[in-house]
Amino acid sequence: MALGFVRGDDWNNRMEDVGEELIEELSSRSFFVNAKSGQNKFELHPILHEFAESVSDGEYFRFEGVKSGEPIRIPNKVRHVYVAPDDLLTVAEALCERKDVRSLVVVGGPSCTSEDARSKYNKSLEEVLKSLESLRLLVLSELVSGLPEAIGKLKHLRYLEVPGNAITEWPKSFCKLYHLQWLILGMDSNSVSLPEDTNKLSNLRCVDADSEAIAALPWIGNLIYLQELKDYRIQPKKEGFDIGQLKYMNQLRRLCIKGLQHVDSKEKAAEAVLEDKEYLIWLELWWSNEGKPITPSKCEGALGGLRPHPDLRNLKINDYKGHRHPCWMENKYLLGLERLEMWSCHQLTSLPSRRASFLRVLHLRGMDSVEEVGAEFYGSTDAPFPSLEELLFDTLNQWKKWDNGAQQCREAFPRLRKLAIGNCRSLTGPIALPSSLEELIVRRFAGGDSFDLLEDETSTSTLILHIDKLALLQSCLQEGHLASLRLLEIRGSFDLEAFAGGLEERLHHLASLSRLSRTTASH
Repeated sequence: MALGFVRGDDWNNRMEDVGEELIEELSSRSFFVNAKSGQNKFELHPILHEFAESVSDGEYFRFEGVKSGEPIRIPNKVRHVYVAPDDLLTVAEALCERKDVRSLVVVGGPSCTSEDARSKYNKSLEEVLKSLESLRLLVLSELVSGLPEAIGKLKHLRYLEVPGNAITEWPKSFCKLYHLQWLILGMDSNSVSLPEDTNKLSNLRCVDADSEAIAALPWIGNLIYLQELKDYRIQPKKEGFDIGQLKYMNQLRRLCIKGLQHVDSKEKAAEAVLEDKEYLIWLELWWSNEGKPITPSKCEGALGGLRPHPDLRNLKINDYKGHRHPCWMENKYLLGLERLEMWSCHQLTSLPSRRASFLRVLHLRGMDSVEEVGAEFYGSTDAPFPSLEELLFDTLNQWKKWDNGAQQCREAFPRLRKLAIGNCRSLTGPIALPSSLEELIVRRFAGGDSFDLLEDETSTSTLILHIDKLALLQSCLQEGHLASLRLLEIRGSFDLEAFAGGLEERLHHLASLSRLSRTTASH
């Protein structure tokens, strides 16, 4: 993309989308081997690599292990160069003559770390960058002495990858790279800070850096092509950090907004215009206790004004202070939502009721005002969660009852694989388990020793059971529940002798058990 081989129009068909389609197409045709899903790493098949080299006609050239004194011959047609750091000193003069080079990759650092060697390497790198003004792509895996001032000469640069931890001071010329689209600060970049004028690089599409560095950038709304903003913090005492900065950033795929306690009305929140961000698939909304306390009604108004585009796939809400959900969470608005997490929403008295046809993951943590999970949670439909695979309840301290009979459980959660219940101190059974369940976690449960697990009689799944309370486990086994359990993996720091006592009698109920294991690993 940086070299212009993949193009898009940024509104109907972005270059990233075209690129993903091309990668999928090539993968389906076995162009790649050892493709690692999710890591964006692809290795070309050796036969195709050999073929590509044969037809490139000198456009790609690699310097590695050049012997001193050897004549340096670089093809006139060369456009893309890979060079080892120790060879840069040797080939620098010849490389400077190839003005049409479009990409330069220097991997590693000089083997000799003396001050003289470092100085010569920096001088060679500076000379090369001054000469190759047509570069579109530059990768420097190590910087011996910061980013060279000559970086400002690369007016056509689209892609820059450098180690952020090696940059203590940015050259003033850096913020004149107006065509820069991808800035990758690899390695350990958690100590890097970006120049304040980075917001002038209006073509930036990706800034891969520590979230602290990005959060410190004022007027980030100028970067309208940016596609990820994992930590945007609203700071009312500073200019350029208001929620309105997000208004025109309609290319965002992932967004996390923090400091929402400073947004006290629906109208103010609506300045972010989240509804227009059609590419947004991941959204996080964070409140906190910093600053002036916000009333529940103002908090509810703010969340109401943050209605996202209906194509949103992942939503996380943290420390929300309101008593109610906004209407866009209650109705059929987010029909394609796949993941919903609600953390520390202590004031909410009920869970959102909605038809969630595509919801696969639901995490509910720290919702202290919820007392019952029942009809409101399931809604009016017979199958409210047809795709749900993972369900977590954690720290619902007032939760007393879960209304889910065996029949209702089968219909509501036909694909549920993992169920976790932790720190729910008031909850008592019985709890029905769907037949699809593969893993059950019950930890730090203080609601007595009679937490019955009523398993679906038709269950044939292998179930892994994690329980950290001996009396609770004994009760489950003694009552003959989990009759079709095939694998029992007990995790917790039990008194082994106490557990072993009467074990044979308790396990008698588990006619289908084929494996029993115990570990002290915690969850």
